[in-house]
Amino acid sequence: MEAICNSLTEGENMKNLNPERLKCKIIEATAGLQCITGVIFAQSIIAFGHAFGVNLGHILADESRIDRRNILLTLRGQFINVGRGMGMFDAAIPTAMGPVPVSIKSGSASDVTMECDEFFQLEKAGAPFWMMRIDGDAIAPNRLIGEVEPAENLTMRRINLMDLVRYERSIGNDPRKVAEKGVKDNRAIYTRLDRGYPRLAVRWSKVPAHVWMDAEPVPFAAELPAPSREIVPKKIRPLVCRGPFRVFMHKIEMDGEVVTLRKGERDLLRAICLAKSGEFVEAKNRQTIKTLRERLGVHGDLIQTKRSEGLYLAV
Repeated sequence: MEAICNSLTEGENMKNLNPERLKCKIIEATAGLQCITGVIFAQSIIAFGHAFGVNLGHILADESRIDRRNILLTLRGQFINVGRGMGMFDAAIPTAMGPVPVSIKSGSASDVTMECDEFFQLEKAGAPFWMMRIDGDAIAPNRLIGEVEPAENLTMRRINLMDLVRYERSIGNDPRKVAEKGVKDNRAIYTRLDRGYPRLAVRWSKVPAHVWMDAEPVPFAAELPAPSREIVPKKIRPLVCRGPFRVFMHKIEMDGEVVTLRKGERDLLRAICLAKSGEFVEAKNRQTIKTLRERLGVHGDLIQTKRSEGLYLAV
C-alpha cells in the first residue's frame, strides 16, 4: 500500500513538473560542479560581506520549499537545488583575492534576491555582485528520484549587477522603486513585490550590451575578476571584544562559544557591545531585554540600565 501511495504522489508531482525548468536546474548544477560549494561556500559569503562591512550571515538559511522535499534528483551524488538557495548566491568562484560568491542563472530566470537592503548595502560599499547566465544541453528525466546526467556544451555570459545598477542611476532610474502594475517600466534592474515582499529582478532584454563582461556567450569556466578587497573565510576578525563577548558581523560568541539568539536579541546585544563609553542603547521592547538576559545566563547581569538613558554593558 505504501508503494502505491508513493507512486500516486510521484505521479501527481510529475504532472506539475516543468521539464524546461528542470533542464535549467541541471545546467546550473553542472556549472556548480566547477565552483566552490558546501561549507567553504558558506564561509565565503560571510567573509565577502565582512570584507565590505555588510552582514550576510542571516542569508545562509536555505529556503523551505515543497518541491525540494519531493524532487530528490542528484548530480554526482549532490541534490539538485530546485529553487533559490542561500538568499543571494549559488556558489563561489576562486580568485586571486579569495573566493567570490556568485549567482548562477539559466533560461529565463531573472530574480536576484529578496535581501534588497543587503544588496544595496553591498553596492554602497563598492562590492561587486556577479551573475553568470549559463546555457547548455541537458535532458530532463521523467522521474523525481535518482541520478541525472550532467549538462553538456556549457556557455556563459557574466555581468556585474552593480554596473547595471549604476547604469540605471545614470539615466535617472531608481532600481529600488517598486514596479507598479499596469504602468510601463523599462528598467533593466528593478524591484517588484512578491507576496508583499520586495524582490530585486532583471529584465534581460533591457540590459545594454556594454554592461556585459562577455559581449557574446563564451565556453563556461569558473573565472571572475578579483575584487578590490581580500576575502579570507578563515580569518574573519571580530568587530569588537567586550568582556566575555566577541562580536562578529554574522555571530556573537560568549566565552568562546556561539550564542544562540533571535534576530532582535542579537541586534540588541551587538548594539550594546559596539556602543562607546558613555553611550547608551535604547530598547523599546522590554520582552527582548528580558529574554536576552535569560539567554546570556550568568552574564545577563552585565546588561545594565541607566534610568532615562538606556542600556549599557557593565564591563
